[in-house]
Amino acid sequence: MCSSRSGGTGRRAGLKIRFPPGSVGSIPTFGMSMVAFVRRSIRAVRTLARDGRIPRPLRALVAIGLLPVPGPFDEAVLLVAAALLFVFYRGPLREAWRASV
Repeated sequence: MCSSRSGGTGRRAGLKIRFPPGSVGSIPTFGMSMVAFVRRSIRAVRTLARDGRIPRPLRALVAIGLLPVPGPFDEAVLLVAAALLFVFYRGPLREAWRASV
């Protein structure tokens, strides 16, 4: 087996999914620390909070999910909001992530 740049192994180079240089997925890339990922995520959420393309009730749902409420309530609200944003507002999410560099 050959070793890849990320430290993993792969059988053939042809099986690897190729992305354009500089593209970033939804998880931290190799070389990006968790602190940098969290900071970038916060900047992206701030951008989305001001985006007029996302309805106010959905933005309010995200705000409620960000409140420091004890118990699993806030996490459940954020999961619902994240699913709605991912399914229906993927374009604005992508733009906010790219703008948060």
